[in-house]
Amino acid sequence: MKVDNTLKLVTFASCPFGQRILITLLYTNTKHDLVVIEPGNLPAWFKQVSPLGNVPILQVGKQKTIFESSVINNYLNQITGNHLLPDDPLQSAMCCSWIEFCSTCLSGFVSMIAAPTEIIFNESRDKLLKNLYVLEQQLDKKGPYFIGKQFTLVDSTYAPLFLRIKYLSEIIDFYEITELPKIKTWSENLLDLEIVQNSIIGDFPKNFQMFIQKMGNGGYISGLCK
Repeated sequence: MKVDNTLKLVTFASCPFGQRILITLLYTNTKHDLVVIEPGNLPAWFKQVSPLGNVPILQVGKQKTIFESSVINNYLNQITGNHLLPDDPLQSAMCCSWIEFCSTCLSGFVSMIAAPTEIIFNESRDKLLKNLYVLEQQLDKKGPYFIGKQFTLVDSTYAPLFLRIKYLSEIIDFYEITELPKIKTWSENLLDLEIVQNSIIGDFPKNFQMFIQKMGNGGYISGLCK
């Protein structure tokens, strides 16, 4: 009996976690279906396939569902030859640690967008920049990727964050990128990749503006976007 292992990624257009997975799918040239749903208009079938009611999810065949972006990316790495993490167990574990750290950075980024006042915005920005300075110290000096020449799951994980930082910096000058020279080079290298550009769903500037207005809800940054 043939096992059905067809892959279907279900996500929102503006979801950075879904974009991480899509970058991995594109990099590994893994055949898949992409289903984009709307946060305020969830289809009836979604509750049946998403255990927690969240995106992204990866459907494997008709019955199996995987959730959490880092878990999904690890699964994709395993089924495509394990080329997206170093062979050395310690180096691989260290990469996974910095993948988890990206969630801290992304959380700080969202907190900055959601800040109701300029004071809280500045506090959130300072925390984010502190974390980015920590990340800066971990980067390979030669690049072009996190650990050097090898593209890893660390790279597919951080690219969506850097994309959003880039667009926000066009709205408000909230940091000086030259103070983070290695991150500047790394982020530019990632955002220039065709797989990253092709992972952008729909009209990203418009979707990002909508995200700011929703998360900001009349706060500091959403007021600047009017």
